[in-house]
Amino acid sequence: MQRLVSVDIGSTYTKGALFRLADGKLSVEARHMTPTTVEDLTAGVRRVLSALAGSSPPESDEELFRRFPLHLSSSARGGLRIAAVGLTPALTLEAARMTACSAGGRVVKAFSYSLTEEDVRSLEEDPPDIVLLTGGTDGGNRKFVLENARRLASSRLTSTIVYAGNRSAVDEVKRILAEKDLRTAPNVMPEVGTVRPEAAREVIREVFLDTICEGKGLGHIRRLSGTEPRPTPSAVLDLMRILPEKPPFFPLLVVDMGGATTDVYSRTGDVGVEPGVVLRGLPEPPLKRTVEGDLGLRVSVRSLRESARNGIARRLEARGIEAAELDAYVERAAGDHALVPRSAKEKACEEILAASCLEAALLRHAGRRRKAATPSGTVWVQRGKDLRGVKAAVGTGGYLARTRTPPLDDLFAPVDENGEEILLPGSLEWWRDGAYLWPLLGNLAGAFPEPAAALALESLERIEDNGMNEKSGGIRG
Repeated sequence: MQRLVSVDIGSTYTKGALFRLADGKLSVEARHMTPTTVEDLTAGVRRVLSALAGSSPPESDEELFRRFPLHLSSSARGGLRIAAVGLTPALTLEAARMTACSAGGRVVKAFSYSLTEEDVRSLEEDPPDIVLLTGGTDGGNRKFVLENARRLASSRLTSTIVYAGNRSAVDEVKRILAEKDLRTAPNVMPEVGTVRPEAAREVIREVFLDTICEGKGLGHIRRLSGTEPRPTPSAVLDLMRILPEKPPFFPLLVVDMGGATTDVYSRTGDVGVEPGVVLRGLPEPPLKRTVEGDLGLRVSVRSLRESARNGIARRLEARGIEAAELDAYVERAAGDHALVPRSAKEKACEEILAASCLEAALLRHAGRRRKAATPSGTVWVQRGKDLRGVKAAVGTGGYLARTRTPPLDDLFAPVDENGEEILLPGSLEWWRDGAYLWPLLGNLAGAFPEPAAALALESLERIEDNGMNEKSGGIRG
């Protein structure tokens, strides 16, 4: 028998659990959650570990942080902020986006072709943690990556730059960016249509550990525990990779709705296109993550109010709530990240925001297709991922982990405002991660894959009478 602790530091709450591993099975002995101490993350983790240690926790931090083997993840500060620079929007820039999201980061800025002076100025004024510089297949176009490297070299930017573009330009990129914090990785798109993010993803992880973890107390936690923290989304991706490929949880959608971001994950089988369908852009990966930095219920609630305004307006009208009432609640939530709705009106406002947040995130994650006339006849042109075969969805993080009511409250048309078909499921069985174990089990997925996967599925609770059914055909814009 073995005991171990997993902790996830979120932008709003720090969560932890004490697990028992016996006879190849994991079980939960204790759980605790506390508001994240943003200025010093150590304080929140200390509270969680003290609660999990029981009535007589160790007196020193050194003993407390090493009492049990600790597995740690963090999405505090809104996660790993990455600016993606690529060549063409549909190819190398999209490959850079895929790489950033699969590494547990969120793309806060994206640029294609040549960086302009205004582009560089925007990076200087709001610097990301990492600039992921890509462009050109191996042996292909060198002009844009070298030009962009020179722009970055002459800038005041201090962010780490990760170059993962045309292999034939790497030596010159190193020379140009010799005065910057530069890391290199193999090309994320060595051939047209081929995406290989693994090496760049590992370099991004090293940057996370070497530089970003030193801020806000993560470096201190790292030294006290001897544990290497990881981005929370990477933990969830690792958990999804080890889940068994069988119904009802395959294919699967997972939505992690937090205070700062909303992450959507999809795991599917064959990601090819149907006969008679032409794919535009890069092929979609079987395991995909998108992250929405403007969709969150606390840190990002003001931007959610703007980004999901159509869905919010529709729900306000349906419930007879004035926009001013919702706006007042938004301001309270933005100022108090630990806010818990109490009254019936507050709960209604929270439900409206959550449903609109979920709707917007799913719309962005799903692909689209439209009919196009060609000399040989009419064909479907598809971009993005086809999720129509997905039958199950898991909600985790904050609201989705707590709710016992359907996460979507109304039905929508199957096309967007441009008349394109939205490739979302026609029906979904919704489950909730009521104990908020999935990110915590994601931290254990590498060391204990089978026990972590088994407990992840056993812990889910079914939400009946969901808001998407066979008549809906998906979600509209």
